Amino acid sequence: MASVRKYTPYGAATYGNVAYDLAGTADRPLHQGGAEALTPKRRARSGARALTRPKVRVREAGYVAPFAVIGFLAVAVFAVLLMFSYAKLTAVNDQVVSARNQLNSLKTEESKLLTQYELAFDLNSIEKQALAGGMVKPQIGQTYVLDLSKPDSVVRYQQQEGSSKADSLKAEVISIWNNLVEYFR
Repeated sequence: MASVRKYTPYGAATYGNVAYDLAGTADRPLHQGGAEALTPKRRARSGARALTRPKVRVREAGYVAPFAVIGFLAVAVFAVLLMFSYAKLTAVNDQVVSARNQLNSLKTEESKLLTQYELAFDLNSIEKQALAGGMVKPQIGQTYVLDLSKPDSVVRYQQQEGSSKADSLKAEVISIWNNLVEYFR
């Protein structure tokens, strides 16, 4: 006799000792020597549930504050201006780098030209030519040393208040006369 089967909601195809029937006699009808096949009965559900959705309260659409819109626009404008300033900064940085490279090349060229200039003039040969042409070396009494270590100073002399315009006119006439005499000599 077959065992009592329990209802399983999974709809399994084999139950009880039928699971151990390797010869397949369970699928044959009883008059051919098969086992009794019991089919599970479906239970009717007691109450059908109706699907209901909970009511959701919808919030009314609020208004957008004008200051918020102005603030977002200001942030966007500042972001665009910041990007432009970074682009300009990059361009200026490239110019500075190219100017530095050009400065370095000019410095090397300057040093090359200075060495060529120094090699072009031999001071010993120039001195020999000058001495051969009639120049002589200065004697000790002919050289003067100018001391520029002290700070510069200026002395200003004011015209005496007692002198008049006639005296200054007389000095001018004398200087003009002296210039004429020098010119015609």
